[in-house]
Amino acid sequence: MQQPTPENPYGLQRPPFPPTSWAPPPQPVTAMPPPQVAPALDPAAKPAAITLFASAAAMLVGVASFSWFSRGDSGVGLYGVQECAHFGCKSMMWSDLSHAPMEYALFGYVALLALVAGIGLSIHAGVNLLKNTARNAKVKALNASLGVAAFCTVSFWMRLQFGELGHRLSVGYAGLVCIAGVIAAGTIAHRTVRRLARS
Repeated sequence: MQQPTPENPYGLQRPPFPPTSWAPPPQPVTAMPPPQVAPALDPAAKPAAITLFASAAAMLVGVASFSWFSRGDSGVGLYGVQECAHFGCKSMMWSDLSHAPMEYALFGYVALLALVAGIGLSIHAGVNLLKNTARNAKVKALNASLGVAAFCTVSFWMRLQFGELGHRLSVGYAGLVCIAGVIAAGTIAHRTVRRLARS
């Protein structure tokens, strides 16, 4: 016991008071997760995308132009004939020409559909290559549309070049540009887009 004092007449032992500077123990700091690092763009992605865009432009020339073959001021395209004179031009589809062989309409119309699909899918694949999301490219549909387009455009060109009208027609630029675009896009789709889509 302590000695009695006026403040503690009975000499009782008092427990020690906590220090005035007492503070709760520090809380552990949670570790921050490491920052997410985006995967690097494949070196082949950008050149492949540019090639696909250029190929789409070349295929569009084949779709829109009547310059696959020419005869004077008139021209031939995938969906018909354009006859021009000094008073203007008149376009006629293959289905409007009763004397035109059926193969012209068959190859021409199917080629148009396949080219339109190939143009859209090529642009879609090129954009995904630049965004580093090649897995979203429609690789099977792209290859299928380009395969049909290649077969039909080459068949259309060969049928006109070596058919009964070949000796009366001159070869234009549109068919050659279009076929080159289809082949280039098909090569990129098979070699680069498919590989990046699987990685």
